[in-house]
Amino acid sequence: MILLFLRDWADRKSAELSSLSISSEIFSREFIDDKRVQDPSLGVIHESQYCLGQILVWESQQFEMEVVHIDTEELIYWKYLEKIDSNIDLEEITV
Repeated sequence: MILLFLRDWADRKSAELSSLSISSEIFSREFIDDKRVQDPSLGVIHESQYCLGQILVWESQQFEMEVVHIDTEELIYWKYLEKIDSNIDLEEITV
């Protein structure tokens, strides 16, 4: 359920960010070698001219977000939450 919630949010956000020249890619990690992983995740990568950002949410409801400067590889921002639910406002926690 939480993974579908993130996918819906990522689809909407990707369209919005595209107008700002920020590309997005949504990916899932559910299977490795045709075997379901223990804690599947869904992620979205946003890339601008200068930064690369990644948001990951696991089925266990863990949340991780990081932003890295592309040229210097400096970690600009990092956030980890042990548990989120589908009622959370992703706009609020991704700012």
